[in-house]
Amino acid sequence: MTEPADQANHPDTFWQLLWRYFSFVWMFEEVPARADRFVHASIVRSNRNRGLRFLPRYMRRYLRITTMSAMMGWASEAMAAPALVAGTCFTCSSVAGIALLVALIGYSAMRWRAFDHARF
Repeated sequence: MTEPADQANHPDTFWQLLWRYFSFVWMFEEVPARADRFVHASIVRSNRNRGLRFLPRYMRRYLRITTMSAMMGWASEAMAAPALVAGTCFTCSSVAGIALLVALIGYSAMRWRAFDHARF
Protein backbone atom coordinates (compact mmCIF):
# COMPACT_ATOMS: atom_id res chain seq x y z
CA MET A 1 0.00 0.00 0.00
CA THR A 2 1.53 3.22 -1.10
CA GLU A 3 0.80 6.61 0.31
CA PRO A 4 0.01 9.67 -1.79
CA ALA A 5 2.95 11.96 -2.42
CA ASP A 6 1.57 14.75 -0.26
CA GLN A 7 1.20 12.47 2.79
CA ALA A 8 4.49 10.61 2.42
CA ASN A 9 6.57 13.19 4.30
CA HIS A 10 4.01 14.11 6.96
CA PRO A 11 3.89 12.00 10.11
CA ASP A 12 0.55 10.89 11.48
CA THR A 13 -1.12 13.14 14.02
CA PHE A 14 -1.77 12.06 17.59
CA TRP A 15 -5.44 11.40 16.85
CA GLN A 16 -4.65 9.25 13.82
CA LEU A 17 -2.21 7.18 15.87
CA LEU A 18 -4.76 6.87 18.68
CA TRP A 19 -7.38 5.72 16.17
CA ARG A 20 -5.01 3.08 14.77
CA TYR A 21 -4.09 1.94 18.30
CA PHE A 22 -7.68 1.33 19.35
CA SER A 23 -9.39 0.44 16.06
CA PHE A 24 -8.53 -2.48 13.82
CA VAL A 25 -10.64 -1.25 10.89
CA TRP A 26 -7.57 0.26 9.16
CA MET A 27 -6.04 -3.11 8.33
CA PHE A 28 -8.84 -4.48 6.16
CA GLU A 29 -9.11 -3.59 2.49
CA GLU A 30 -12.51 -3.28 0.85
CA VAL A 31 -13.31 -5.50 -2.12
CA PRO A 32 -14.39 -3.41 -5.13
CA ALA A 33 -17.81 -4.21 -6.55
CA ARG A 34 -16.44 -4.87 -10.04
CA ALA A 35 -13.45 -6.95 -9.00
CA ASP A 36 -12.86 -10.18 -10.86
CA ARG A 37 -12.49 -13.51 -9.11
CA PHE A 38 -8.72 -13.36 -8.76
CA VAL A 39 -8.62 -9.84 -7.32
CA HIS A 40 -11.46 -10.71 -4.95
CA ALA A 41 -9.68 -13.86 -3.79
CA SER A 42 -6.41 -11.97 -3.36
CA ILE A 43 -8.00 -9.24 -1.23
CA VAL A 44 -9.86 -11.76 0.93
CA ARG A 45 -6.65 -13.75 1.46
CA SER A 46 -4.62 -10.69 2.40
CA ASN A 47 -7.36 -9.47 4.76
CA ARG A 48 -7.42 -12.86 6.45
CA ASN A 49 -3.62 -12.95 6.79
CA ARG A 50 -3.51 -9.45 8.30
CA GLY A 51 -6.40 -10.27 10.61
CA LEU A 52 -4.79 -13.45 11.87
CA ARG A 53 -1.57 -11.54 12.46
CA PHE A 54 -2.84 -8.36 14.13
CA LEU A 55 -6.18 -9.20 15.80
CA PRO A 56 -4.57 -11.02 18.75
CA ARG A 57 -2.76 -7.76 19.61
CA TYR A 58 -6.01 -5.84 19.59
CA MET A 59 -7.73 -8.54 21.66
CA ARG A 60 -4.99 -8.24 24.31
CA ARG A 61 -5.38 -4.46 24.32
CA TYR A 62 -9.15 -4.69 24.70
CA LEU A 63 -8.82 -7.29 27.46
CA ARG A 64 -6.41 -5.05 29.38
CA ILE A 65 -8.68 -2.02 28.94
CA THR A 66 -11.74 -4.02 30.04
CA THR A 67 -9.98 -5.39 33.10
CA MET A 68 -8.40 -2.11 34.18
CA SER A 69 -11.61 -0.12 33.67
CA ALA A 70 -13.67 -2.63 35.64
CA MET A 71 -11.10 -2.69 38.45
CA MET A 72 -11.08 1.12 38.57
CA GLY A 73 -14.89 1.13 38.68
CA TRP A 74 -14.98 -1.36 41.55
CA ALA A 75 -12.29 0.56 43.41
CA SER A 76 -14.11 3.86 42.98
CA GLU A 77 -17.32 2.26 44.25
CA ALA A 78 -15.49 0.83 47.25
CA MET A 79 -14.02 4.25 48.06
CA ALA A 80 -17.49 5.85 47.76
CA ALA A 81 -16.40 8.08 44.88
CA PRO A 82 -19.08 9.96 42.95
CA ALA A 83 -21.29 7.75 40.81
CA LEU A 84 -20.09 9.53 37.68
CA VAL A 85 -16.56 8.17 38.15
CA ALA A 86 -17.68 4.57 38.61
CA GLY A 87 -20.19 4.89 35.77
CA THR A 88 -17.54 6.19 33.42
CA CYS A 89 -15.20 3.33 34.28
CA PHE A 90 -17.90 0.69 33.86
CA THR A 91 -19.03 2.24 30.58
CA CYS A 92 -15.48 2.13 29.23
CA SER A 93 -15.14 -1.50 30.31
CA SER A 94 -18.43 -2.37 28.59
CA VAL A 95 -17.41 -0.72 25.33
CA ALA A 96 -13.99 -2.39 25.39
CA GLY A 97 -15.64 -5.72 26.22
CA ILE A 98 -17.91 -5.43 23.19
CA ALA A 99 -14.93 -4.55 20.98
CA LEU A 100 -13.12 -7.59 22.40
CA LEU A 101 -16.11 -9.78 21.57
CA VAL A 102 -16.29 -8.47 17.98
CA ALA A 103 -12.55 -9.00 17.49
CA LEU A 104 -12.79 -12.50 18.98
CA ILE A 105 -15.66 -13.47 16.69
CA GLY A 106 -13.82 -12.07 13.66
CA TYR A 107 -10.61 -13.84 14.59
CA SER A 108 -12.44 -17.14 15.12
CA ALA A 109 -14.20 -16.79 11.78
CA MET A 110 -10.90 -16.07 10.03
CA ARG A 111 -9.20 -18.94 11.80
CA TRP A 112 -11.94 -21.40 10.82
CA ARG A 113 -12.32 -19.76 7.38
CA ALA A 114 -16.01 -19.08 7.93
CA PHE A 115 -15.99 -15.99 5.71
CA ASP A 116 -13.57 -17.35 3.14
CA HIS A 117 -15.19 -16.34 -0.11
CA ALA A 118 -11.99 -17.02 -1.99
CA ARG A 119 -13.11 -20.62 -2.47
CA PHE A 120 -15.86 -20.08 -5.02
